[in-house]
Amino acid sequence: MSSGDELVAVTDERGRVIGTQPRWAMRRDNLWHHTTGVIVRDPLGRVYVHRRTTTKDVFPGMHDCCAGGVVLAGEAAEDAARRELAEELGISGVRLHPVLRSSYADDVTRHHAYVYEATWNGPVRHQSDEIEWGRWMTLEELSTRLEDAIWPFVPDTRALVADWLAARLADRQVIPGGWDSEATLVEGRWIDRVPRRPAVAPALRKETELLPWLAPRLPLSVPVPVVVGEDPLRVRHVAIPGEPVVRPTDAMGTVLGDFLRTLHTTPVGEAVRHGAPDGDAWTAALQGPLAMFHRDVLPLLPSDRHPAARRLLDAMTQCRASVLIHGDLGPDHLLVEDGMPTGVIDWSDAGIGDPALDLAWVLHSGSPDFSAAVAAAYGVDSQLSRQALLWHQLGPWHEVTYGIDTAQDAFVESGLAGLLDRLEMDV
Repeated sequence: MSSGDELVAVTDERGRVIGTQPRWAMRRDNLWHHTTGVIVRDPLGRVYVHRRTTTKDVFPGMHDCCAGGVVLAGEAAEDAARRELAEELGISGVRLHPVLRSSYADDVTRHHAYVYEATWNGPVRHQSDEIEWGRWMTLEELSTRLEDAIWPFVPDTRALVADWLAARLADRQVIPGGWDSEATLVEGRWIDRVPRRPAVAPALRKETELLPWLAPRLPLSVPVPVVVGEDPLRVRHVAIPGEPVVRPTDAMGTVLGDFLRTLHTTPVGEAVRHGAPDGDAWTAALQGPLAMFHRDVLPLLPSDRHPAARRLLDAMTQCRASVLIHGDLGPDHLLVEDGMPTGVIDWSDAGIGDPALDLAWVLHSGSPDFSAAVAAAYGVDSQLSRQALLWHQLGPWHEVTYGIDTAQDAFVESGLAGLLDRLEMDV
């Protein structure tokens, strides 16, 4: 029996089944009927958009973001949705979450739709006589394309999912802070990061190469970002549970010390092959900020503090890059939940560098118990602790230059205050 001869349930305008008709007769007379649609999303929230073949009996050659079709006579809507999903995209064994029921009518079709949402992380296999192309799109890209009146998109899906799409696009929460990237919590499940300046984009791309390889090696969760958009660059990863640490404890220190020891013993050559800047690149990159500190920050200090400041800057020129480091570890980047660390975020500065940099905050800004626990778990010796203190003293210099570059006097003032305070610390 051809698909045109299949019996379908026909309904009245309220959706009550009133009989059956062959599919061809339902199409010919534009009878009310039941349909299903499944919005397929991947683990990063992107939706699968496909283009229908030019031989489809309704809306041929148009794009769609639902896999679905007509409910056959005697068939339950969810069963029809599973059947159509398997036939059109080769997807089976997934949970279907009902998202809406609605009706649509025009001169071509009149139907009552049952729409579901599913998550899929496997291959997509098109039914060749129904689908000729498809790919994953962010909701932002889909929305932008739908605003283009000449983009051929099936009108019934456009109408049916409009509210669904608008609600999810509205579920965005900008995360305050971040000097280099703007971060947004998307639908409470994902983190999007967009560079604030073009120069930041290469570092974000580096994360998408390095972290998928590094994540399985570490005892705490780290982001596994994927590029989901261009112009502007947008990378997304599953949100790691927890909030930035406020009161670090010795128990947290033990976990973090073990994490850093594992990170710093990662094979350097493999890390470089997976996108980490090598030691030469890291050392060369350090020279730029040091030159800026000499040129822009040193003149802002009281003259009697110049000798100590110069000694610090001179000492930093002797740093040696030897291990894979996070490069910007501080309380904003250590997430905790229920009193224990859950993950370490923001790896834009990762590369082969000085291990003492990762220990600067944990040894010299945390509580004594926290710092002692990190040192014990990591195996910190006196030389490494002294080098970490130098990095700790250098931290506020970056805040000053950031304030200068962005014309934000508050950062300049707070950075200078912190700088002078830390110069008093005994190395």
